[in-house]
Amino acid sequence: MRRLLLCALAAAASLAGTASSAQSLNVDLDTLFGPRSLGIGTPTDAFGAAADQPGFWNLVSATGPGPRPLYTLGGGWTPATYRTWGGYGSGGAWQNPRRFTFGEANDDFWMLMGDAGRTGVVGVSHQLFPPVPVRVILFEGLEPGLYEVYTYCVAPYEDRYVPVEVTVPGALTENPQLSTGRMPPDWQFRRGITHAVHRVWCIDGVIEVEVLAPSNPQYWPHSYVNGLQLKKLKKLK
Repeated sequence: MRRLLLCALAAAASLAGTASSAQSLNVDLDTLFGPRSLGIGTPTDAFGAAADQPGFWNLVSATGPGPRPLYTLGGGWTPATYRTWGGYGSGGAWQNPRRFTFGEANDDFWMLMGDAGRTGVVGVSHQLFPPVPVRVILFEGLEPGLYEVYTYCVAPYEDRYVPVEVTVPGALTENPQLSTGRMPPDWQFRRGITHAVHRVWCIDGVIEVEVLAPSNPQYWPHSYVNGLQLKKLKKLK
């Protein structure tokens, strides 16, 4: 309720007319050690992903919980932090099927999408623990303003439909949104298949993202979150 009230207040506030990238952020959920052929490591700074936002990629542990300091697109320090709870557990990393075409270390798409964190609790049978807990991702210390939030949710190894619900409390856009998979054969980003996009006002420095595994045991624990991008569009005066 507090988040909804804050967003309503922000919508009525006066705005600067130009876009701001001062605290736009790229975040890759990752396993911390291993070869790049398994998607371990971040994309290069030239990679903009679906947000068309090239720049530094923050590596955060898919296991959580944090807090983890975050850096700007230029690699500069910010007061912003990342933390997560509710869906602890790395989903691991998977062999890049295009490694012979692109080389083991040169495929930015796989660096983002080839490793991920589970949206449910690792090691707990779905049948014994319904419903699957929400994974909450919290960005704190952000500059106030209007943001687009890109949330990537695809099971790297699943060649099938695995829906994941993504909610950003207080968003101006539809809530929740589905990212359904499967991984596109041409490896192009497609909203609703590889990711969800929300637009939200932030005036208290906090943006929350909730990622929920489906209740159908056919899909869990095969639902994942791969990474996020925050794209700052406007700032408060």
